[in-house]
Amino acid sequence: MSARVKAALGERDENHGAIQKLYEELYCLVRDMHAVGSGFPDLLVAIPTARGKILQLVEIKSRIGRLSPSQQTFIRDFGGVTIVRDKADVFAHVERIRETFKR
Repeated sequence: MSARVKAALGERDENHGAIQKLYEELYCLVRDMHAVGSGFPDLLVAIPTARGKILQLVEIKSRIGRLSPSQQTFIRDFGGVTIVRDKADVFAHVERIRETFKR
């Protein structure tokens, strides 16, 4: 079964658990949303900042993974989705939000 078919069936990407754990190690509150469907992002993440928790939608992709048509539509219609592939992306995302909301 291809990765695209697995994702359409609500299966998680192979790096999903590791990415979720990284956010949690950075003191973020994480809710797994991968089974919602219709292109909805994989995670809802609350990143703690000096101004309180900032909610973020996160789409997890493997190193070579691509957005499905429904994910592209969701991002086009709603915006505000961060795509992460690895540890560096997670750290950069959390740091960017904390820096933006530090005061």
